[in-house]
Amino acid sequence: MPHNQSQFEDFHDSIKLSDESTILKEKRDIIIERLSEKMPAAAKSYTTFNQGSYAMKTGIKPLDGKNYDIDLGPYFKMSTE
Repeated sequence: MPHNQSQFEDFHDSIKLSDESTILKEKRDIIIERLSEKMPAAAKSYTTFNQGSYAMKTGIKPLDGKNYDIDLGPYFKMSTE
């Protein structure tokens, strides 16, 4: 059986996302901006955090080159008191 590790590595390198590419930062910032624009004024303050493949650094380049999968979560500091 032929050894194809180098082909797999080449394929992986061609589809993986760089750690923090400029385009990913721009897309994430757009999401944060839209979230803050749409958040009601009466809402509690919040911070955001990365999650999913974006946070785990397992994302891949989208086929269309535009629709990245960036999961961003809002974290509301809440009290049970």
